[in-house]
Amino acid sequence: MESFYSSENGTTNALNVLIENGLMSINQIAEFTKSASDKSMSRVGQDFFENVLVGAVLRKDAIDAINNIPFIRQTVVKAIHPLMENKGFSPDYNLISELSDAVIVLAEAYKSGVITHGENAEKIFMQGKLYEDNIYDETVQILAHFLNDNKPTELKKIISLHNSEAMFANAGQADLEIGRVRTKKEILKNILEREEYAIRIIRRGEENNQSYQTEL
Repeated sequence: MESFYSSENGTTNALNVLIENGLMSINQIAEFTKSASDKSMSRVGQDFFENVLVGAVLRKDAIDAINNIPFIRQTVVKAIHPLMENKGFSPDYNLISELSDAVIVLAEAYKSGVITHGENAEKIFMQGKLYEDNIYDETVQILAHFLNDNKPTELKKIISLHNSEAMFANAGQADLEIGRVRTKKEILKNILEREEYAIRIIRRGEENNQSYQTEL
């Protein structure tokens, strides 16, 4: 994103699109660019632009949760294209609601010092009593792992892989291997196993912890 933000042409085009769609006024151009002689995007402009993008795929409570946590917001921004595609699937196959939940859980854990950027998100879910029941949702846990990954493109990768398989299930097409339409969770499980991601899923009670290498 840095090369885009430092481009005067890119900034001008982006701001024009926002103006044309009524998302900002022409009077805000000065605030959203660095100076009269440097028309690249200012920090204020970057924050505004990223909030517009994440607003297309996150609930308002999730957007509010990451106001001062740029690494989470930027990870979502880097995945915006596959996320927008994913949003077009039915609720049975899109990941938008779970992504907002994962963003909120990760943001709360980050602000309270439970976890730092790049750490294994498993630390959050081992303290399940501190959070709402939705942290036990397996998809929320998976997405939280990728949101907190040191490689901000990992979320984009997993969403893109999910989309490439979910598009068939979303259309009602049965998987030849199992003879029926796969669920959203089954699609993610297959991707994680195939890509050899070692993500541990935390259940209620440590004695019931499972991993994707064993059983869902």
